[in-house]
Amino acid sequence: MCPTLAIFGSNDPMTPAADIEALRRAWSGRDDCEIVVVEGAEHGFVHDPDRDVHRPDDAAKMWERALAWIGAGE
Repeated sequence: MCPTLAIFGSNDPMTPAADIEALRRAWSGRDDCEIVVVEGAEHGFVHDPDRDVHRPDDAAKMWERALAWIGAGE
């Protein structure tokens, strides 16, 4: 196991809420793993801006969160 930041969209059919909750249970008690669920986002919301599921504001926020997670800029 390694420290992990997992980012999901709440409307992602590839990661249903039950699977996210199972991951929360598996990681309970670990302070080196974090799950973030972006409300209303679909699969790949951070990728290609030409896709209609792209959410630029959320993508930017999650990029900043990822950089903070790895300690970039410290």
